[in-house]
Amino acid sequence: PSPTPVTTKAPSTPPRNIFNRPGITPETLSEELGLSPIAIAAIQRAEDDDELLAILAPNPSWESDAIQGLIAGFSIQEVIADLGLKRPEFPVDDSDADALINGVRQSTTWVEPTELDLKNILEKGSFADWRTFLHPSQAKAATMDHKGSSRITGGAGTGKTVVLLHRAKHLLDSSDGKARILLTTFTRDLANQLKSQMNVLDPQFQEASVPGAPGLLILGIDAHVAQFLRKCQPSELEDAYNKAFGISAQQPPTPLSDRNADELWTEAAELRGEGLADEKKQPAFLNDEFNEIILTNSITTLQGYLRVSRSGRRTTLSRNERKIVWAITQSFIHQCATDNRFTFPAIAVLAAQVLETRKAPHLDHILVDEAQDFHAGHWRFIRASVAPGPNDICLAEDSHQRIYGKRLVLSRYGIETRGRATTRLRLNYRTTAQTLSYASAILEGEKWVDSTGEEDTLEGYRSVRRGPDPEVLQVNDSEEEIALIANKVRGWLEGNSPSTHIGVLARNKYRVKELTDRLSEEGIKVQTRRVGASVFDDPVSVMTMHNAKGMEFSHVILANVTKRSMPQTFKLAHYPEAEREDALQRERALLYVAASRARDELVITAPGELSPLLPTKAGEKGGR
Repeated sequence: PSPTPVTTKAPSTPPRNIFNRPGITPETLSEELGLSPIAIAAIQRAEDDDELLAILAPNPSWESDAIQGLIAGFSIQEVIADLGLKRPEFPVDDSDADALINGVRQSTTWVEPTELDLKNILEKGSFADWRTFLHPSQAKAATMDHKGSSRITGGAGTGKTVVLLHRAKHLLDSSDGKARILLTTFTRDLANQLKSQMNVLDPQFQEASVPGAPGLLILGIDAHVAQFLRKCQPSELEDAYNKAFGISAQQPPTPLSDRNADELWTEAAELRGEGLADEKKQPAFLNDEFNEIILTNSITTLQGYLRVSRSGRRTTLSRNERKIVWAITQSFIHQCATDNRFTFPAIAVLAAQVLETRKAPHLDHILVDEAQDFHAGHWRFIRASVAPGPNDICLAEDSHQRIYGKRLVLSRYGIETRGRATTRLRLNYRTTAQTLSYASAILEGEKWVDSTGEEDTLEGYRSVRRGPDPEVLQVNDSEEEIALIANKVRGWLEGNSPSTHIGVLARNKYRVKELTDRLSEEGIKVQTRRVGASVFDDPVSVMTMHNAKGMEFSHVILANVTKRSMPQTFKLAHYPEAEREDALQRERALLYVAASRARDELVITAPGELSPLLPTKAGEKGGR
């Protein structure tokens, strides 16, 4: 039987509904925004977005972009600022009537950034070139000066990473290569992708030889922390170990894997956890308590732990339960010390402690990509690494893509980005409106909080590109799913476009291996590399949804998105009930991340019942 398609077309309201909002009338659209009479008539006549765009096809493209912004909820002034529109300069001497008339005839009243570059790179450019393309609406964010820290926010596809790349190049060039700059992100793979993109943007950029040397260093945050600790004196480490953990040691620590950490937490809970409820003895809960409360506040005594606020932790602990948790934590720390292996958050806190004691920052500028996934130890280290001052820290974040980290308010770490320090990117030029609508619907019904502690919404978030509606295809079994995926991939490859790069994404590595093997048997050459320019050597990549974070593909297939695979209920069961909501939100964020990797087309396959996290149709939230 044929796959069962699920309708994904977004509902639409008449564009003329914008006239129901205060301050938006045909007169203000003409006088303040400069829309032509044809454009205003199109708003009043069209019944949906498709009809509106068809009517406006012969008009300048800025008019349809401006109207789309108004439909998305922007004010007239916000549209002007967002699109970078400016009035043309005409002769002011009205005696020169011919010059004035010619000026009006040659103008569209408002001048918009050209979309010719966007069109050319989509049609003729390589996929690597596309990934460093800076849209004119983003140029200001890449070069703007700030008195202190700054923040770039926006949904998937708004180009936050590209802005950071161009900003790093701007800071480096402005200093004649003398500034000490770190461009960092959450994982090693993402850092390698950033370095690959920078090499495309500027093959001759001055690379720093070591942390703290002049030039630009592109490195994952944990790798940078490790490099820093290897340069520390034993006496510095001894002091930091004592202040951070209350233990005696002098050697740089080695990382403890998540699996080994879970084993140590389990052993510590069995040894010291008598009297504590089973759900509070789970490694996931204990690890979060250690990272978010104990490490964040540099607590080294029981009395300090009994007094500290646990604000932000959903599961309560009585005074007696805190004593038991503290005993478990001390057992865990001492075992880490014995093995000289610590978790990444603990290692970051150790490095931060060294810098805080030194009071000697070793960098001039730090740029942080995927900031929503950084933990408290990272932020302590980052703040101590650079002195407060102009353009000290620039971070890019999207709370809707928080798949690793926890909610944190960065002002607690001396990083303030409220008000004008924040640039919001709301123009998506990397994903089609249809895919954007579907991916955004995955997030609805949840409250998302950003690094300032404020609710983060996608209001005004819109795309300048249009394409086919996403396809959601249910099949009977995995064999039928593989055949369907293979046919889709072949069809896309037959287009022979230089910018085609297909991503087949799955929830876990076991499914990735199965897909890789089966597609190879179907005669399709695939690769599973996740880093470097070589990622684009072959047109088909197969990887996990987590590993696709920070990447883009022209076409994306999300495989095996079933009720059994997402959310992973067996993992949610490891959390106390009050913590499960956060874990479920991370699953929803992961699905959003995966869906929004698609530039041109998105296909979702499911051999069985669809995941309840999927929208029933665009514009409707997924289930629980």
